[in-house]
Amino acid sequence: FIFSYVSIKTKIAQMPNNTNWFNFYGVGVLTGIGFTMSLFVGNLAFVDNIQYMDGVKIGVLTGSLLSTLTGYFLILLTPNK
Repeated sequence: FIFSYVSIKTKIAQMPNNTNWFNFYGVGVLTGIGFTMSLFVGNLAFVDNIQYMDGVKIGVLTGSLLSTLTGYFLILLTPNK
């Protein structure tokens, strides 16, 4: 979100038509649902300690669920232009 904000404010990029900052933030939160890379990094971090992988999976799935719900409700509650 912050990179989009800075890019638009410094005129490097333009705000798409029919969008507002709430839309940008909601989509930014929704992008937190991608958990493949998190599982990969968790796998690398705990190569020797396989018992920690269940905690990594639960944490990643919980974070993904929270991102999904938060992003959905942010976009749902965003006032239309």
